[in-house]
Amino acid sequence: NKPSFVKLSLMRKIKKKKIKTIIWTDDNMFVRQNKSYFFLKILKLSNIYYTLFRSREVNNEVKKNSNKTYLGLPFIELEKKKIIENKTNNKNIKVLFIGKMDIKRLKYCKYLAENNICVNVYGSGWNNYININKNLIIENRPVFGSEYKKLISNSICLNFIRDFTGDCFNLKTIEIPAYGGFLLSEDTKHQRKILREKIEADYFKNE
Repeated sequence: NKPSFVKLSLMRKIKKKKIKTIIWTDDNMFVRQNKSYFFLKILKLSNIYYTLFRSREVNNEVKKNSNKTYLGLPFIELEKKKIIENKTNNKNIKVLFIGKMDIKRLKYCKYLAENNICVNVYGSGWNNYININKNLIIENRPVFGSEYKKLISNSICLNFIRDFTGDCFNLKTIEIPAYGGFLLSEDTKHQRKILREKIEADYFKNE
C-alpha cells in the first residue's frame, strides 16, 4: 500500500525474479510532504501504479513518472435508505473525529465545542488541547481495527481534506458510510459524485 514503506533493495530483488508488482496508494505521493527519491525509484521498478484521480496537473505528473498508471474514483454501494432516517431515534449518536491534530481540524472541533456540541476526538498530537473545553472530549491516541469500526458505526463523523495534497476525497469518504457512520465532510465536487448530499452524506465549506 504505502510505497515509502518498501525498501528499494527488496524491489530490485523482486524485479530480478520477474515478478510483476502493483503499487496501490490513496495518498498523493507527488506532494513535497510525501515525495522522495526512493519512492520515485520504486515507482520506476513497479509494473503498475494504481492511485486515485486528482487534478489534471497531478495526474499528468503521475503518468510521466510511472510505467503504467490507473487512476480512478472509489465507488461504494449503500442501502437505498437515508442514513439519517436510520439514526434518528438513537440517543447514543455522537459527533466523532479520528485523525492527527492540525490547525484546521482543531479550529472546527473547537468551534463545535464552543457551540455546545460535544465532539469526541481520537488520534495523536492532541495532548496540548485535552482540557480546553468540556465539550471537546479528547482521547489522545490512535484507534485501529475493530475499535475503529465500532466508533464510526454509531457516529456523525467529521472528515477533512488536507489542503496540501490536492485530494478530492480520502479513505474516510468511503470508510465512514461503509462502517455505518454518517459522513459530515469538507465539501468537494468529487465526493458529491460518490455520495448524495443529505441522503448518504452531508458537506460543509472551509470558510
